[in-house]
Amino acid sequence: MFVASCLAKGWGARRIDFALKQLGVAESIRKEAQPGKDEVRKSLREIIQKRSSRPRNSKNAYQKLVRHLLTRGFNYADIVSELENIGVDTLESK
Repeated sequence: MFVASCLAKGWGARRIDFALKQLGVAESIRKEAQPGKDEVRKSLREIIQKRSSRPRNSKNAYQKLVRHLLTRGFNYADIVSELENIGVDTLESK
């Protein structure tokens, strides 16, 4: 239930693992509790779509989006891959 609630908050696998570690959960249990790749990608996709639909006033909108997703605990390779799949790989300012 904890992992499901973290995914609902928009957390990535690394942040979930860190939270479990802070709670004192053993490494073997943390590995078992990690969300599936599909669940993480779905959460990542939802955040990207939500954030990329906002007006972009910054020249660095793409970098800001990537930084936001990294702080949420998502893997950089997954972020870039998902941005390319969605077509948000060339965000530019207006």
